[in-house]
Amino acid sequence: MLKNEREIDAQNNMRVNHHNAIIMQDKQEVGRINRLRYKEDLDRQRQVRDAMLAYGNMSQAEKQMNKSDLKAYKNYESVNYNMVPGIQPNS
Repeated sequence: MLKNEREIDAQNNMRVNHHNAIIMQDKQEVGRINRLRYKEDLDRQRQVRDAMLAYGNMSQAEKQMNKSDLKAYKNYESVNYNMVPGIQPNS
């Protein structure tokens, strides 16, 4: 009987070890999934932040179009060189 009890204990220990290994794998998988979700959240936040920072920036075409008006403003001239709707150019 003593031998059977040892075999039963050994089998029970193997089952417990196998069960614990499965639980550890599940915990690692959950941790990996949580890290991926957190990374996605940070990426989304970065995209929103970059979009907010870029809002209102002038394109190169707009800068080139306004260059003559900026020079006139810096030289204290009250002349509009560009054709802006609603503003009459000064002659």
